[in-house]
Amino acid sequence: MRYLTEAEVQEIHEREVGSGGLADYALLASAVGRPRATAFGEDAYLSIHDKRSTIGCGS
Repeated sequence: MRYLTEAEVQEIHEREVGSGGLADYALLASAVGRPRATAFGEDAYLSIHDKRSTIGCGS
């Protein structure tokens, strides 16, 4: 599975929303990494739908 990088997400943001406006780079890094999370050596989010949903939520 291929995951988006922080740079790719920033590029999408700039293209869709405009430059600037990204308030917290640490939160971006956290959100981009969330779909890769593991628990006890297994993927924390098993399906692509679960992985996708982690990007859109704040928890």
